[in-house]
Amino acid sequence: MVRLLLAAVPALLAGQATPGPPARAVAPAVARAVAHVAAEPVEVGAAFELEVRVDHPVGAEAAPALEEALGPFRVLGVEPAAPEDADPTTSRFLIRLGAFVLPGDHLAPAVPVGLRLSDGELMMLETQPAPVRIVSSLPADAEAGDIHDIRGPFEVRVPPRWGRIALAGLVALALAAAVWLWRRRRAAREAPA
Repeated sequence: MVRLLLAAVPALLAGQATPGPPARAVAPAVARAVAHVAAEPVEVGAAFELEVRVDHPVGAEAAPALEEALGPFRVLGVEPAAPEDADPTTSRFLIRLGAFVLPGDHLAPAVPVGLRLSDGELMMLETQPAPVRIVSSLPADAEAGDIHDIRGPFEVRVPPRWGRIALAGLVALALAAAVWLWRRRRAAREAPA
């Protein structure tokens, strides 16, 4: 009997024991939340989805606690993701964000997640920041730093003769107004009492 036990010890240490129930079926001892970007790269000004997965004990309810913005990204909406399997220890959410930032490698900040356990206890979890690559919406053949579609404001130059014409028009208008006022005052003095 002792020999049988000694023969089983190396197998147990090597992880070759008979498989037990899958790890997902066992409720996690500690709840955790993980976030990742569903599809990369993301164009500037486009919307993208940040998937949040929460592993929690059976019977717990989870929901992201978000405001209007998540760091530099604007929150456009949150919806629960359709479960791939009926796992009572996992909740998934899709957070739709707007990428109104300059191109480059960014971090979507940590997402706070509220968790209500089956006994009514409340917990707050937080995901790790998720990397997201934002790319330019310019075509690939556009040269770096040379944006042909965007131009600065044009300087409007008025030809010198238009300035003189406008000045002459103002002088003529002032003379016409002066003549009209002079005739009106003269007519008022000559009117019979």
